[in-house]
Amino acid sequence: MKRSLWIPVPVLGSIRQFARILGASSEDVPSAAYQGMIQSIERGLAGAPPLVYAAGHDHNLQVIEGGGAERFEIVSGAGSAPNLTWAYPIEGTRFAAAESGYARLDAYASGAVEVTVETLDASNARTPAFRACLANGQAR
Repeated sequence: MKRSLWIPVPVLGSIRQFARILGASSEDVPSAAYQGMIQSIERGLAGAPPLVYAAGHDHNLQVIEGGGAERFEIVSGAGSAPNLTWAYPIEGTRFAAAESGYARLDAYASGAVEVTVETLDASNARTPAFRACLANGQAR
């Protein structure tokens, strides 16, 4: 192999990350396919906006208020994830943690809805980390 063709590995890694930022993968938010999916979901939900949109792709725990057709977005993708991802707080963030755990929704006959986020330690012991009332049972 010619020495002039040698490229350091950190440069290759940077190129890969830069390409993903530009939307090279259809799984990344900037890609046209991903943006089309988001717009399609939002159009579908516009007629009857849900209280909660739940997602599990990110390996972290988040509760976010507002932002789209839904009133709350809950990310609960860290049940037993060995590789947690950082939870970057954005506008509307009520809770964010890069910890193992899960979110639980409790719906009551009165119409009230609560979310509880529980984290798990190495022995899988649960610790309540966040609790909030998302709807109090009254009309919106």
